[in-house]
Amino acid sequence: MKKAIALIFVLLIAACGAAGYLVYSRVNSSGAEKNARLGYKAMEDGNYERAYRLYGYALKGGDTAQKDKQIYEILGAYLDAEKALKAEDYYSGLEILDRAQSAASLPIGEDVANLRISLSHGLTVEDKLDALSKAISDENMTIAENIVNELNRLELTPGQRERYFALRRAMSRPSDTNDKTNDDVPLIYYTSSGGAALYADDDSSSAVLRRLEPGDEVEILRLSNSEYVSLQLPEDASHYVEVTVKGFCRVRCGNDEGYVLYTDLSPTPIYNDGSDEEEAPANSEDAGGTSDKAEDKDDAFASYTVTVNAPSLPGGELSIHTGPGDDYSVAGTITEKMVLTIIGEEDGWGKLKSGAGWIELAKCERN
Repeated sequence: MKKAIALIFVLLIAACGAAGYLVYSRVNSSGAEKNARLGYKAMEDGNYERAYRLYGYALKGGDTAQKDKQIYEILGAYLDAEKALKAEDYYSGLEILDRAQSAASLPIGEDVANLRISLSHGLTVEDKLDALSKAISDENMTIAENIVNELNRLELTPGQRERYFALRRAMSRPSDTNDKTNDDVPLIYYTSSGGAALYADDDSSSAVLRRLEPGDEVEILRLSNSEYVSLQLPEDASHYVEVTVKGFCRVRCGNDEGYVLYTDLSPTPIYNDGSDEEEAPANSEDAGGTSDKAEDKDDAFASYTVTVNAPSLPGGELSIHTGPGDDYSVAGTITEKMVLTIIGEEDGWGKLKSGAGWIELAKCERN
């Protein structure tokens, strides 16, 4: 009898404990949800320290949604980056803000973006170059690209410009460069269907040494370390071509050496044996009839070149967009005077032969 009473007593205690835990869990869960709601309201009001504390309580108080954890991390990153800004530790602040990449859709999103700009502006040109070097070493391309956009808008000394070009090469060089090149094997390209001018320097205003005919064979030469800024990969990606900031390659054609616009070259030869000439329609019902081949030829776009004088434009640059319009993201900027080849048009925008993107034709002069 005593054993039965003891057993019943133990069961009652266990039941009370389980019930108490359930009640505690529900209360705790309810408290966590409440803190998360209050935290979001505080974030909307711009009180990020209070929001951070409340989300911290919510995380400690019970199971919370993954979004709440992300918001907590974003708030923490913003507050830490603010401290870095006050301490003038700008690069560390930019690194910290990398933890807030998904902030754009939140009430704090605009302040995160403004803080990133403030941190970037706090860097001197030398600081920016140091930061760019560190970002490349850390393989943090998000920070590297942001710094590049800043540097593209600044006047650089010759020494700074040389260092900047070297860093840009490090950014654009493929990781498997050694597998894609062989300095002992000549790199042969061909002039495109429009031919090309062989310039004395990497500038379209320099002397023209000679005019190259369509399909002429040229050997791509290596450039000096201070001369080239980017590497262009053809579609087959079997090698890269060094290109100057103005878009020129150094080439040898016969006994002549000079510079040719990269957009006027092709990794494959151009054949013109007359086989692509328009044929008369074999069966046309009247003199005005046209064959399908003739219609296709009419639809083909005739490429042409334009001159971009970026220094004369507002802001001293012309943006290259990923598509035909300002709504498309910026793929790069042109800051020099240069000649470009257009292979397509849409809504007043021209598609670049280099594949870099689209430019606004109203800001160029057709050659």
